[in-house]
Amino acid sequence: MIIRPGLPSDYTFIKSVMNEWWGGRQVDHLQHELFFNHFIDTVFVAELDNKIIGFVNGFYSQTDPQSAYIHFVGISPDSRGIGLGRKLYLQFFDKCLADGKNKVYSCTREINSGSIEFHKKLGFSFKNDGKGKVHFEKYLNGDCIGEQNETTCINCQIVHRVRDAKVVFENESILAVHDIFKPKAEMHIVVFPKEHIKSLDYALPPEGVGKRSLVVDLIETATKIARNNGYSPDGFRLVINTGIRGTQHKDSHLHIHVLGGNLTEDFS
Repeated sequence: MIIRPGLPSDYTFIKSVMNEWWGGRQVDHLQHELFFNHFIDTVFVAELDNKIIGFVNGFYSQTDPQSAYIHFVGISPDSRGIGLGRKLYLQFFDKCLADGKNKVYSCTREINSGSIEFHKKLGFSFKNDGKGKVHFEKYLNGDCIGEQNETTCINCQIVHRVRDAKVVFENESILAVHDIFKPKAEMHIVVFPKEHIKSLDYALPPEGVGKRSLVVDLIETATKIARNNGYSPDGFRLVINTGIRGTQHKDSHLHIHVLGGNLTEDFS
């Protein structure tokens, strides 16, 4: 399988299969040829044995030069369940980052639970507009995207469900999981934002507001987890490693270690 840039000639085939791919729903009128003529730089197509099995198309905002919008993503029914939608989105993200875009939007109908869950797993925040639509928003950060358009960040892999982890808590912006490597205490849980934020220094910059409210939410979540596991008032540790000299992993992503009970090894 390959993922390649779209071509104007792809439009005819993609439009012809859309109703079939959408289970008989009449959606082909929502796909427009102008994307394959005037926004071709933000169209990507997946092929297997020279046959199109998936696509994503979008465009860059003319109002906000740092934003992009995904209009449609489609996967052949025979090619679902292998992570192809995620791969197409990551290809689109990589193109956005290369062109200086750091925010991606999309939307779906509120009855489309599959699309909502898909976007949640990719780390999009979302809100219902009260008119039957759910609007998605995601900030991009090039630190976690590798040469093969895959995330190299372990926490982002967990957010995207590329890497398995036992989830303790999850909401729209925060995820908490059991440590997946070598737990350092009787209870060792890692709490982190779904958005890729490099470190505490980036969340709390010397000037400006930064992500202060998110940091408060992370600490509150970590504290509640410790209390719910019975480690208060006797005591627990919240540890935030920051930067290389602070022993933070090279593919860094802000996170809090929640440690309770006896340490199984040194965590200095």
